[in-house]
Amino acid sequence: KFFSCGCCFAVMAKGLGFWGLVGAVFFATAGGPYNIEPAIQAAGAWPAVLTQLCVSLFWSFPVALVATELSAAIPMNGGRILWAQKAFVSHPWFADMLAFIMGSLIALHALIDLAVYPGLVRTYLGQATG
Repeated sequence: KFFSCGCCFAVMAKGLGFWGLVGAVFFATAGGPYNIEPAIQAAGAWPAVLTQLCVSLFWSFPVALVATELSAAIPMNGGRILWAQKAFVSHPWFADMLAFIMGSLIALHALIDLAVYPGLVRTYLGQATG
């Protein structure tokens, strides 16, 4: 498959692949292995690793399956906003309101989530430099 980015050339689209999907699911749900040191100190390494695996298996994997199913059913850019809007297509005013609320919640989540990382980087750099 080829897609054009609006320029004068077309680029071959490459699939995400299995390990790319595993990485995307892990970093989208856990944010990486940051801030798990207290869990390792409290319970040990194996319980912390087992907890990470259980969360990935019982939370992230079903979420990935739902997202895959909905993406296949509604193959358009827009994700959760379009999914919410298409769910109530028989009530257009409610569908538009729900899509707006979903978009607002996504933006709020991104704002709060991204606000954590500068402090986290500062803490880790402070620990690394002593």
